[in-house]
Amino acid sequence: MTPRARRLTAGLALACSVVLGTAGCSSLRGTDDGVTYIQGGGAVSEYAPDEREDPVVLRDQPTTTGGTVSIEPGTVTVVNVWWSGCGPCRTEMPLLTEADRELGDSVDFVGINIRDTSATQAATFERARGVDYPSIFSPDGRALLAFSGSVAPQTMPSTAVLDTEGRVAAVISGEIPSKQTLLDVVETVVEEG
Repeated sequence: MTPRARRLTAGLALACSVVLGTAGCSSLRGTDDGVTYIQGGGAVSEYAPDEREDPVVLRDQPTTTGGTVSIEPGTVTVVNVWWSGCGPCRTEMPLLTEADRELGDSVDFVGINIRDTSATQAATFERARGVDYPSIFSPDGRALLAFSGSVAPQTMPSTAVLDTEGRVAAVISGEIPSKQTLLDVVETVVEEG
């Protein structure tokens, strides 16, 4: 797929996901009547530096704990899109907190919560799981608009790894298969400088 086709596909998927209350863990039903979310398969897509789009920039976004956080170029950043009612999101959260602790200050972690009905509900979920990194509280999904024009998270959970220029270098669509998968993807982006 060409970079332009990939951008168009990503842009269409993002628009659909925002309109539908975001694809992923949603009230939409899959082909199996027992499934209440559209689950990604944990596929990893990596993009060469010359394929990456404009930087993702989000300034002074409200967090689940009442503060603000920004995503800007400068540091490799792991961005995880989640919701406390999403089973795969709950399953992968310990993996993310372990990776955050292992990588320390060399990599930033930021969550984007797009479905909880209150910031307090989301913060309680994070506290119970030992999450130390901030999460943007964006129940309307608007924070995801910063990813348009680049490869956007298309399912929930989704994890994007941004390079030091703030560009999407990799996306894990669905639940992260393992902590080592995430660490390997991040290490590749860090080594690029």
